[in-house]
Amino acid sequence: AACALAWLTPGLAHDSLWLHDESFHQVVTRHVAERPFEPSLYGDPVHDTPEMYRDYWNVRAWLVKPVGGFWAGALMMALVGKVPLAFRLAGLLGHLLSVLTVYLLARRFAGRALAFLAALGLAALPLAWTLTQARFISDSLDLQLAGWLCLAMLALFLTVDRRSWRWAAVAGALTGAAVLVKFVLALTPLGVAAVLWALGAVGFCRGPRLRELAVMALTAVTVALPWNLYTALKWPVAFYQGTVGEVLMHLQNAGPAASHPQWRRPPDAVFNEILTGLSAPLPATLSMLAGVWLAVRAWRSRDVVLVGLAAWRWATWLGHSLPQI
Repeated sequence: AACALAWLTPGLAHDSLWLHDESFHQVVTRHVAERPFEPSLYGDPVHDTPEMYRDYWNVRAWLVKPVGGFWAGALMMALVGKVPLAFRLAGLLGHLLSVLTVYLLARRFAGRALAFLAALGLAALPLAWTLTQARFISDSLDLQLAGWLCLAMLALFLTVDRRSWRWAAVAGALTGAAVLVKFVLALTPLGVAAVLWALGAVGFCRGPRLRELAVMALTAVTVALPWNLYTALKWPVAFYQGTVGEVLMHLQNAGPAASHPQWRRPPDAVFNEILTGLSAPLPATLSMLAGVWLAVRAWRSRDVVLVGLAAWRWATWLGHSLPQI
């Protein structure tokens, strides 16, 4: 954690707002700090518009992203003031949780020394600095999402190890919190839990019991549903065009008539962009080989953590990549 802070925190308070994502997110966070249940770009908007996503810079309720990440940024603003640093601190905390998760999981199989190197490697990747400093389209929200997902996966593994419905409830609550930051990718822990349950049912490896899976799903819904129900009832058009439309946009933007045709990729290049961006300066081929190695080792060992990690990694890769074909 100290090494990560030494690498990631210098310059974190810079006043530059790069590209459009952070410029919007910073403004929404500031308004959420004043009105926690009314995410907006304008304190006194001129008008509403039903074309939520196509004109999402001129609407009353800004629901392109859920409110959880903005709540976290608003909390940081209460501590350090209404400055760009506050929103980025929430992302930095999420990334530190990711680094800690890598250490804890790697220590189980490789020992403390190699686990430390693995965690340090994650912290030292250029992508970590780019996201923490918000120098790319992605920003604090992606790092916060990663932090919540890492905690949820740790709780899921503890659920299986201890046969505990209480840990299942924790895993579900953390997954629900992740849903309040970003929707689709936040469901990964539930998907992995379902895979582990199915594999456990056929005797391939240990997995959560059906009761624990149900508790995890129910708790996730309990945490995530109130906000989504509230926004759907209060701003139905904005909810559909923002919350639902954001998901559909990413699934539909691969076609030649998409508003972002540069996202389109041929099927044989499905992993190129995500692997190149995630692992740079390491070659994308190395990341792919690591993913294949993890899947093979999980198959041979049938260790629930390795199987869960393999499912998590490949589900995340495919979730990012397939909509771009």
